[in-house]
Amino acid sequence: MLDLLYKRRSIRKFTDEILSDEITEKLKQSLLLSPTSQNKKASRFIFVSDPELIRKTASAKAHGMKAVETAPLLIAVVGLSDITDVWVEDCSIASIVVQLEAESLGLGSCWLQMRKRKTDDGGSSEEYMHKLLKLKENEKIESLIAVGYPAEQLRAHTKDELDFSRIENIS
Repeated sequence: MLDLLYKRRSIRKFTDEILSDEITEKLKQSLLLSPTSQNKKASRFIFVSDPELIRKTASAKAHGMKAVETAPLLIAVVGLSDITDVWVEDCSIASIVVQLEAESLGLGSCWLQMRKRKTDDGGSSEEYMHKLLKLKENEKIESLIAVGYPAEQLRAHTKDELDFSRIENIS
C-alpha cells in the first residue's frame, strides 16, 4: 500500500487510449468495496465516457478542471444525503479508494472537488453538475475523478518529503 501512496500523483494529462471493459469493471468493484459508515452504502457512482458530456463538465468549476479535457473517463462520486449525514466522508473514502485502484492498474487519476466550489460565472459547481447529470434531490455530488492512461510522468514522493512533525505520539 505504501508503494501506491508514494507513486500516486494527480495526473492532469491523459493519452487518448480508451479504458478496457476489464479495467472499468475493476474500478467499479473498488468503489463498491469502499468502506462506508455503518455499512449504509449511501453513495452512487456515475461513469461518464461520452466525450461531449465530459467536455461540458469542464465548466463545472472555475479552476482546476484541466484534467477533464483529456480524460477518457470521469467518475462522479455522489452521496445519498437522505440515508446518512456522513455521505461526504463515505464519498471521500470511495474517491481515494478508486484513485489507488487506478494507480495499481497503471492508470492516472485526478480528484476534482465539486462540493462547495464555484463555476466560472460564480454559480454553484454542485448545482451545475446536479443538472448536467440529472441527479435526484437527495443526490449530492462530492467529486469527479478523472481517470485514464497518463500522458505525463510525475516523480514519486520520497520519504524525505514527509513532514513527521504533523504526527503526535501519546503513550
